[in-house]
Amino acid sequence: MTHRSNVVVVDPQPLLRHGVASALAATRLFNVVGQGATEEDAVSLASRFTPELIVMDIGPSDSGLEFVEQVVAASPATRTMLLTYNDDRERVENAFHVGVSGYLLKNVEVSELCQAA
Repeated sequence: MTHRSNVVVVDPQPLLRHGVASALAATRLFNVVGQGATEEDAVSLASRFTPELIVMDIGPSDSGLEFVEQVVAASPATRTMLLTYNDDRERVENAFHVGVSGYLLKNVEVSELCQAA
């Protein structure tokens, strides 16, 4: 039996959040253990479930990166993948500086998301 990675999906848009969770679960590579709408949810779910991966969006400002730092502190073994619309180079660099494991744009295919995860 293949190991399924536990994953949490956090996005403020319910349809997108549920769609990403369903797409990941359908691959049978991931077990979605939690979903949330806010950056605060990401920190709480990381503490509660200690997933192997959190796929999350952050708000339009860099203040959301503070929550990434909190996720990393709450669950150091959890990898954090940002899935966002913002492709600003400085923001991408800042994200990796605070501990993000991956950074993808929301126009990515499910197969690319799975491969990056």
